[in-house]
Amino acid sequence: VSRLEYIHSCHYIHRNIKPQNILLRQSDSRHATTVFLIDFSVALQYHDPATRIHIPYQEGCPFVGTPAFSSISYHCGYQSGHHDDIESLAYTLVYLLRGSLPWFSDANTSLSSNVICNLKCDTMVETLCDGLPVEFMTFIKYSRLLAYGARPDYDYLKKLLEDCIVQPVCFYLT
Repeated sequence: VSRLEYIHSCHYIHRNIKPQNILLRQSDSRHATTVFLIDFSVALQYHDPATRIHIPYQEGCPFVGTPAFSSISYHCGYQSGHHDDIESLAYTLVYLLRGSLPWFSDANTSLSSNVICNLKCDTMVETLCDGLPVEFMTFIKYSRLLAYGARPDYDYLKKLLEDCIVQPVCFYLT
């Protein structure tokens, strides 16, 4: 979440949050790990550099990125925003904990973007997060409720994830 907060503070939307674009580096200290986000090939500057005005909301935007981890609104062709990166991060975290998503697993890696979008829309957040800490469900619902152009409450999102860390993660691995 801190990395997204920084990227967003630089007026960019990543637009391709997925496990392959997250790198971890263990530091010399015992518990510190540095998180890196890579691959900014489809990132979007959401403020005009000259006027510092937010880009306008649009519909019918072309899809770029990875369908399995993209937000529902981005699948629908809506202009991407902060909330889309947050929702993508949530799907990525659920995937890393479970090893699959209802619309993405070893058995169905070749589904079309439209089919994946329909599966995302049909999957209740409670079902997606079944067996995971309730904070994941809250995280996803929060990301979906953010309005276009709204600044996420990064501290709130970090707190949700911190609350999960104190719970035994190995219980959720299958």
